[in-house]
Amino acid sequence: SFEGHGTFFNPETEGGDRGACGGKKEDGSSNIVALSADKFGPTDKNSNWCGKTVLIRYGNKSTTAVIQDACPTCKSNSLDMTPSVFNKLADSSKGIIPITW
Repeated sequence: SFEGHGTFFNPETEGGDRGACGGKKEDGSSNIVALSADKFGPTDKNSNWCGKTVLIRYGNKSTTAVIQDACPTCKSNSLDMTPSVFNKLADSSKGIIPITW
């Protein structure tokens, strides 16, 4: 498992609605995350992480989501989640949360 930061983004307005993995259009209600670039690898290529489902934990809460994008600005081992995924773990007012995945 990895320890990092959990943040959130809206794919439609931040980074593009298709993500680094390609595929269908995504939005803030999609069950996806963007993986920190240190783990994802070159963001202009499909990563081995693309399409993998990850279990994300914060405190006593957990949820799953699919890696569909890269996050070039994320800290190491971190996930940038859609609001839909983030809100299953914490209130959006928290902004950044410590996660294990």
